[in-house]
Amino acid sequence: MPRPRGWVVLLDLAVCFSLLVFLVALSVRPQIAGTEQKTMTLEELPSMALQNNPTFAQSAANIQAAEGTKRQETLLLGAALP
Repeated sequence: MPRPRGWVVLLDLAVCFSLLVFLVALSVRPQIAGTEQKTMTLEELPSMALQNNPTFAQSAANIQAAEGTKRQETLLLGAALP
């Protein structure tokens, strides 16, 4: 029986090494026991998006700043009038 050529041996080693790496990767995958992921419904997603949207938070801050400015101007005008 003739000996296999060098590249065939290298190919066999590469396949064996790949299989070994794959099996090791499967075995060291983290096993988290007792944790459950909360499933979300389609109805919850829009409200969650509105609560976490930074544009709405910035708009609320702008409105609050405008109300503060209006109050200050009103107080200044009231003090200036006799």
